[in-house]
Amino acid sequence: MSNQIKRRQHYVPQFYLRQFAFKKKGKNHFVHYYDKILSKEWTDNVKNVAEEHKLYNVSAQMFKEKFGLSVHEGYQEQELENTFGVLEGEWSSVFKVIHDRYKDAKEKNAYPKPFLDDKEKESLSKFIAHQAIRTPSWWKKANTIARFLSDQDKIFSQLFEDFNYDNLMFYMGSRAKNANFVR
Repeated sequence: MSNQIKRRQHYVPQFYLRQFAFKKKGKNHFVHYYDKILSKEWTDNVKNVAEEHKLYNVSAQMFKEKFGLSVHEGYQEQELENTFGVLEGEWSSVFKVIHDRYKDAKEKNAYPKPFLDDKEKESLSKFIAHQAIRTPSWWKKANTIARFLSDQDKIFSQLFEDFNYDNLMFYMGSRAKNANFVR
């Protein structure tokens, strides 16, 4: 793993974004994209698209506070980003092999069956799964759920300290009414 500090951390890998480039200038690849929040179209280098500053940095202190766990000796706050980098290297290779096979098959008008082998299917499945959970919006939702569950855990542990069935039923009934579960 690289010791180089990565400040721009992409939630959509650059190797994937480059496939949508309409213009290449040296090592720079330019894409069009649409910002749903601003309702505006942009053109930019893939280096500047789908990235956030230090998105995947997790300090040892933050790891302990959020998860209540200690990290291993030699832990680096960019371990998650570095791990994504290794995975993206593997996925990039698989995408290239599939792309080249498709290009070749298209020229010959002969597509092999099955087109993907089991290892490629597994790799693509992992890529899709990782993409689903690595966006800032997913992280915000996951944090909201984690906070909610943490709050519920505190409330339930208080209820069960002096286990009182009537208190529990009252609590559950009032929560359900507040959440429009009971009308």
